[in-house]
Parts: sequence; C-alpha cells; structure tokens
Amino acid sequence: MRRLLNRWWFKALGSLLLVGVLLSWIRPGQVWAAFRRGDLRLLVLSLLLTPAVIAVKASRWLILARTGGRLSFRQALQSYLAGITLATITPMAVGEIGRGLFIIETENRTGLTGMAVLDKVIDFTTVSLFAGTGLVLTGVRAAQGIGTLVLIGTLAFDAALLFFLPRLPGLRGLSRVPGTTRLRISEMMAGAARASRWLVTLNMGLSLVGFGLLYGQAYLVLVAFWSQASWVVMPYLPIITVSHILPVTIGGVGMREWTAVLLFRQFGISEAVAVNATFVHFLMVKFVPAIAGGVVIGLSRRTRALLTGLRRF
Repeated sequence: MRRLLNRWWFKALGSLLLVGVLLSWIRPGQVWAAFRRGDLRLLVLSLLLTPAVIAVKASRWLILARTGGRLSFRQALQSYLAGITLATITPMAVGEIGRGLFIIETENRTGLTGMAVLDKVIDFTTVSLFAGTGLVLTGVRAAQGIGTLVLIGTLAFDAALLFFLPRLPGLRGLSRVPGTTRLRISEMMAGAARASRWLVTLNMGLSLVGFGLLYGQAYLVLVAFWSQASWVVMPYLPIITVSHILPVTIGGVGMREWTAVLLFRQFGISEAVAVNATFVHFLMVKFVPAIAGGVVIGLSRRTRALLTGLRRF
C-alpha cells in the first residue's frame, strides 16, 4: 500500500511539474481566454459521444468476460468503470486489469484478469494501428517509414495472437516459474484462452470502432476551440494517445498537453488551444468515467468487506 501511495505521489509531482512549466510558457490567461472562446454546442455534442465510447468498450469487455460465466451488460459496465478509476492511480494504467475484482458473481477472478489483460493488449494494438496509419499519412518520409514498420509489426502481432492464444495454457516456459506464481499465471492464461478466435476478432473490430469514435470526438473538441482545424490533424491524435502511456503522470495529464502543443504547432494551432482541446477531451473520456468508477468502487460489496477487515485489524 505504501509503495502504491509513493508511486501516486510521484505521478502527481510529474503532472504538476509538466503543467507548471507549460503554464509558465503559455500563461494561464491565454488558456482561459481560449477556453472562453470555445463553441459550447460542439463541446456538448462531443460530450454526448462519451456514453457511446464507453458502451463500445464495455461491450468488448462483456464479450470476453462472458466466456467465464453469466454476466450482464450492467455488471460489465460497472466493472469496466471501476477499472478506469484504478487505471488513473497506477503506473501505465495497469490497475485497469483489476476489473474482475468488481464482478461479485464469480469465483474465477484470476481468469477474468487474464481476459482483461487480453482486452488491454487489443487496445494497444488498435492504437498502434491508428498511430502507424497517422505516421504514414503525415507525408514526412521518415515518419512514413516508421509508420509502415509499425503497421506491419502490429498486423503480424495480431495474427500471432489469434494463432497462439488457444495454446497459451500449455507454454513450457511456465515450468521455471515458482509454484504459486505459476498457478496464477496459468489461470490467467487459461482465462484469456477461453475466448475463441472469433470472439477475439470481434473484439478487435469493435476496438477499431471504439477508437474511431474516440478520435472523432477528439477532433470535434479541437474544432470547438479552433474552427479552422482541418482533418489533416487527425493522424496525429493517436500519437497523443501513445504519449501518455509513460507512467510519469496521473492519467497522462501534462504529458498529453505537451505532446499536443508540439504536434499541433505545425498547423498554426496555438498552444492555448492545444492545451484546452486535449485537457477537455481527457475530462470527457477519462475523468468523468473515473468518477463514475469511483462510485462503483465505493458501493462495491468487495470494498465494504475490505474496509471491514481493515477496521478489525
């Protein structure tokens, strides 16, 4: 617990440092002025897309988690939101794989963790596909070369995942892992391997739809603050997503804004607009769902049982 708190404070410090340096360069007054000029109608329209984005992600989770037993969409949604909350306070958002902890009607939570890991791997490959496509579309020769390699590597990885997934539980390398850990890893792999190739392929397709909605929403938010924004900025949006994977800030706050500022400058987009667009989009797709997930965690029977045990201790 102490180690988790230390990491959280480290990430909080990282966010404060990056945001502080950014605001000392841009000045808060400029950011506030750009925010006030934002088109409220477009921002509301963008916010209305958040339930659709979350619904697609929860549906993907439901497809995988249901292979381990009966599960309703409501249960899948609640556990997914709880995972988002855990992701904001853990390095590299690793806490999101703890979604299964908040599905009460199951005993195979280790298997569900394996399914959550599989879901996150598919997330990463989808972002890589969008980012690789974005690099190719930039028109810069070096970026196009890197983007092509990313696309080829990601497609090869997806093909390998579909081929080897049913074989995960039988990997020989597990024999070198200590007993208890080996058992847990085996259960996680067995949980992931429960998903058929068809279900994994369906999950990948829905992932493309979900991230397409996400980046369309991000573009609408940008247009709300800068009406002249052209579609040519779209290829750079996945690169901003990749930038905040680094485990140095809370929810990518600070890292995301710096990346947007540096990438959008070539299109004549001001630093203040870039900061507003990326931060407001973060509030829509991460902060609001994380608050909802916090409510789920607070009302969870598992949380109440844990708090009762701590009081007794």
